[in-house]
Amino acid sequence: MRVERMAMSTRDADEATHVIEKMYVGHRSRFTARQSPPELALTSATAGPLRVDRLRNSFRFVSDGDPFHYVCAQQLLRGEMTLRTGREEVRQRPGDGFLHLLGADSHATLADFDVAVLCLPLARVAAAAAVHTDIDACDLRFESPTPVSPALRRYWTHVLAYVHRTLMDRDTQVLPPLVAEQVADTAATALLAVFPNTTMTTHHSAPTSPLPPAALRRAVSFMEDHAGDPITVSDIAAAAGITPRALQQGFARHHDTTPMAYLRQTRLERAHRDLQAADPTTGATVAAIAGRWGFAKAGNFATVYRRAYGRPPSRTLRT
Repeated sequence: MRVERMAMSTRDADEATHVIEKMYVGHRSRFTARQSPPELALTSATAGPLRVDRLRNSFRFVSDGDPFHYVCAQQLLRGEMTLRTGREEVRQRPGDGFLHLLGADSHATLADFDVAVLCLPLARVAAAAAVHTDIDACDLRFESPTPVSPALRRYWTHVLAYVHRTLMDRDTQVLPPLVAEQVADTAATALLAVFPNTTMTTHHSAPTSPLPPAALRRAVSFMEDHAGDPITVSDIAAAAGITPRALQQGFARHHDTTPMAYLRQTRLERAHRDLQAADPTTGATVAAIAGRWGFAKAGNFATVYRRAYGRPPSRTLRT
C-alpha cells in the first residue's frame, strides 16, 4: 500500500485558514495577534483509511469548527490550546491527548503550537469495537474528549508516536498491506482504550453455547486461504457465518488463543517457508519477507522466529 505524503507551509493567514478547513472541517477563524507574520507548517501521511498529520504554527487564533464526522484525535507537543467540543472545555498542556467528539461543534483558542494528529473513519474504529463487544456500529459513541487516566494518556503517547514514525518515515514509500492493516488496527484499538466511549459500559455477553465445529473450520480455512491479505476479525467472522465476539469465544475455547494470534502464527509459518525457498543472491532479504507477512520490524520478527524455530531467520535464508 502506497503511503501518500504532503507538506506545505504558509505565512498567509487566509491560506492557513483554508488549509485547516481542507484537511479537517469547516471553521471560522480569526487571528488575534499579528506582531509577526503568522506561519503554519503541515506534514501529512496517508495509508489506506489511516492519516496522520503534524501541524505547527507560530501565531495565535480563535476558531469555531463544524462537527467532525470521522474520528480525529491528537496530542499537544508544544504550546497551549483551549478546546471545547460538545459541552466540555479542556485546557491542553504539552503531552495531553484530545479527541474531537463526533457530531459536536467545537471552539478552539490556540497559540504557537505543535500538535500530532491521527484520523480514522468511524467505521474502522467500530469494526475494532465489534471484536470485543456486542455493540452495534450505530451505538458506538465517544463520550469525553480526554483520556480515561494518566496511564492511558501515556499509552496514547506511545501509540501515536509509533503510528507517526511508521507513516512519516521518508524511507518507506510503500507499506506491505498486512503491516498497514496492523497499524490501523493498533490505532483503532488504542482510541477505544484511551478515550471514554460506549464500549466501556456496554454489556459484554457471557460465553455462548459451543460453536458448531463447521463454523470454526470455515474460520480456519478462510485464514489459511487469505493469510497474505489484510483481513480483520470481522472478515473472518463473516466468512464463518458468526459474530466477531462469537469467533473470539470459539477460538478461546477450542484453540486457547485469539483469532489474530492464530493468524499471526499462520503468517509466521508462511514467512518460514519463504525464507527456506528464497535465494539471497537475488536480493531476497529477511526484512522484505517479514514485511510481506505483516511483521513490520525485522528485529521483532527475528525474536519471534528464533523462539519458534530455534535459529535466526538470516540463517534459514542463507541455507
